[in-house]
Amino acid sequence: HTFTPRDTKVDTSTCNSFKLLQRRLRKSLRGRLPGEAPDTNNDVYHEILCEDWGKRLGYQLNIEFMPRALSTLRIASQHVLACGNDVGWLTAILGALFRLFPQQRSIYLVLKCACRDGPGESEMVAFLSEQRTFAVDIMDPTRATLLDIAAKVDAARRSRSWWAPRPYEAGLCIYVNIVSSMLDRLPLGCRHVMQGASPPGLGLTTAYSHINFRLDQKTEEEWDFRIFHWDSAWGGVWGDYFSHAIGAVIQDMAENPTAALLPPPVHRLAKEPGPGPPGTSWPESSAVAATPAKAAPPPPSSDDDAAAAAAAMSLPPAAAAARRSAACLLELDDQAAPMVVDVGESPNTSSTSHKRKGEDLTGPLEVSCSKAPRGGIL
Repeated sequence: HTFTPRDTKVDTSTCNSFKLLQRRLRKSLRGRLPGEAPDTNNDVYHEILCEDWGKRLGYQLNIEFMPRALSTLRIASQHVLACGNDVGWLTAILGALFRLFPQQRSIYLVLKCACRDGPGESEMVAFLSEQRTFAVDIMDPTRATLLDIAAKVDAARRSRSWWAPRPYEAGLCIYVNIVSSMLDRLPLGCRHVMQGASPPGLGLTTAYSHINFRLDQKTEEEWDFRIFHWDSAWGGVWGDYFSHAIGAVIQDMAENPTAALLPPPVHRLAKEPGPGPPGTSWPESSAVAATPAKAAPPPPSSDDDAAAAAAAMSLPPAAAAARRSAACLLELDDQAAPMVVDVGESPNTSSTSHKRKGEDLTGPLEVSCSKAPRGGIL
């Protein structure tokens, strides 16, 4: 017996991907009537209409997370915050941004969403993804927690409480594109092969929003984390501050998800002079290797230097002071070589490559700083 569409009562006209895309395009060109509610699944945003309004000079950066930091993120997302990897990444990114900009109470996110909520759309072979915007409000950073951020993001995702970017809105938002891999969920034992991230260019690039993140999943735990651009008004070394801030946030997601965002929790104090001054707070999950796309000056090593760097980077002094200890790790004698931050196991450890003992996420660890060979980190 040959199966034909007339054997069922499903209206096959609604399952045609070309007709669906045509309906979405026609509606976007015609526009909505005054008072008409937006369609969270079918609205189309034409970014070409206002991209020049947010066009500015920016910097770019690739960040490589060490396996221990990625394992911590996965465990924190699934077993502590009870959410998926995408919500976990968004929580880590937002937590780092709220700490680096402590006077910011709300951040508008622009996400690349699947937009396949209609009947038969999940099986279509078509590019249906669209940009969607929603706000994450924390009100008071001394009371808000990482758990609050994860709950707000997850609630917006489940309820589809977002909208297509309004005119001139995208240039004032944080853009995040998370590309998950299908891994072993394909038939016949096939696997989804992701293309590796290319190394950063000359450093300067064109920015169209405050900051643009691109995350590509390579394996169950391995990810490519790229910052396509951030606003040059923040300074060329801002990416180094962010790489350490997101490492500390990942650790807090596993250990202190209900702790206040500000001031950041103190993980441990170094007992002996290391790559930074004695008494510096070394967050374990700062196990990230950042590949600057542009040579950066040495980071601040005192409160006065941190305040001066904050003014140059358009960062509040409190944010620079909060990240002062992490910034001390960036000791580069050759500014053209990439910066590498890794984790050891004890205050007397000088090696930069160690394995975790069991699944303990709370043991005190010492951070050591090393120099990567030129071109060895992407």
